[in-house]
Parts: sequence; structure tokens; C-alpha cells
Amino acid sequence: MRHLTSIKRATSLALVAICLPSGRAQGVLSDLLARLASGPFDESVLYSLEAQPPDPRTMPALKLAFEHGKTAEEKQWIAATLLRLGENSSTYFDYLAGLAKEAIEDRTPFFIKYDNAGNAIEGQFDTGFLNWCAQNHKDPREIARIQFSVYLKDVRMLAYAQDPRAVELLRLGLESPNELVVVYSVEGLGRLHDGAALPLIAKALDHAQNGARTAIAEQLCWFRLPEAERLMERFIPDPHVRDFSRRQIQMLQISEENRLMRRTGKPMQ
Repeated sequence: MRHLTSIKRATSLALVAICLPSGRAQGVLSDLLARLASGPFDESVLYSLEAQPPDPRTMPALKLAFEHGKTAEEKQWIAATLLRLGENSSTYFDYLAGLAKEAIEDRTPFFIKYDNAGNAIEGQFDTGFLNWCAQNHKDPREIARIQFSVYLKDVRMLAYAQDPRAVELLRLGLESPNELVVVYSVEGLGRLHDGAALPLIAKALDHAQNGARTAIAEQLCWFRLPEAERLMERFIPDPHVRDFSRRQIQMLQISEENRLMRRTGKPMQ
């Protein structure tokens, strides 16, 4: 919800900027860069910067903000924005990929416990997960927090950056025991239009628990391919659920495409 609210705020700012005469539009950019520099950090500023026409001040300001980022999450957002704006330096990709790699390669059992029907049991930890924590002298609540909050964010930010260098790592994410990692790996592959990964995604869906299957399958909307649509129909048989999932992702896609159009005058490929 916070993610969608930030998108709406950013869209409003960008629409104002595009309707202004060039001098005033420059003022909007100056204001955005000032907010980026002075804080507090607000990802809606980054969304708005994605919608601004190219300007020689933007990339240096983002790079400086990355250097001075106070938290890993701030630096992840800024690195992803730099990559989305066309920065090819390995510095920013490696930062995102390094964090996501730890999440993707972790083979710790997932913390959620499922019943015999494959549905999550609220308030209980998986037995295999608890055994792993006991054997490795780890606090189950802390490891569950990392699996749910940290790993989710790290893979999601790599997916959002939409950098082709992430394909192999995201494909590896499909094998993760953490189904949240699988969800955002599918999103990232869909954003990159990696149709060749669809058989791997089908395999991941075959092994997923019922409670996670829908969340994984709905990310197939990012592909915009007939094969992905057929796979989605197979794992989400209810057309109403599919339509709802489609609308949610289309909102994000339209917002991102509008930002690209305002920045470059060209549609997303």
C-alpha cells in the first residue's frame, strides 16, 4: 500500500512538471534535487526524478545521495533509480546484486508452517525451520524477520532495477525455499521479459505450497506473453482472482510507462 501511495504522489508531481513551461519545469527539478540532498529520504522523489527530462545535474546528484545514504534501503532505492535511468556502472548493480545474492543463495528452511492442504498456519513456525535454528543456535524470530523483511526487500529491489545483468541470479532465486524470494524473482524475470525462464517458473510453481502459489503466479502478469498467461490460468483457475492480480500489476506498469514517456518521449520496449 505504501508503495502504491508513493507512486500516486510521484505521478502527481510529474504531471505538474510536464505541464509547466520549461523554466518552471527546471524549477521542479531543482526542488526535487534539493529534497533528495536535504532529506528526509522519500522514494516518491526518486519516482518523480524518473519522469524528468534528462538533465546534467540529475545523475551526479543521485550518485552523491547514494554515497551519503544512511541505510541500506536508501542506497538500494537510489542504486535502482540510477540503473533505471541508464547508469551502467557496476557499482550500483553490484550493490543490489550483492544483497540479493545473499537472500537468493540462502537455503535455510522457510519459517512458515503449512497444513496438509498447503495453507499457512498463522502463528506457528515450520518444524524443519525450528530444527535448523536449534542446530545452528539461532533465534527463530530473528531468522524469520530476516526471511520476511530483509530478504523480501533485497530481491524486490533487484527486480525493480530491471537490469539485464540480474537474469541468472533471478533464475537461481526460483529454487529458493523462501517463497517470498521466488515471488520477486518471478517479478524481476517478468520485468526483463525473460520468456525462456517460464519453464523454470512452472517448475517452481509445481513445488510451491498452495498458500504461496497465487502470489507467485500473479507475477506472471509482468511478462505480457501468451505463454505466461496460460501458465497463470493453470495455477490461478479463478478468473476473478486473475483479473484482480492483473489490475494491480497493470497499475504499476502504467505508472512506470508514463514516467518513461515523460522522460524520453518513447514508450517502454
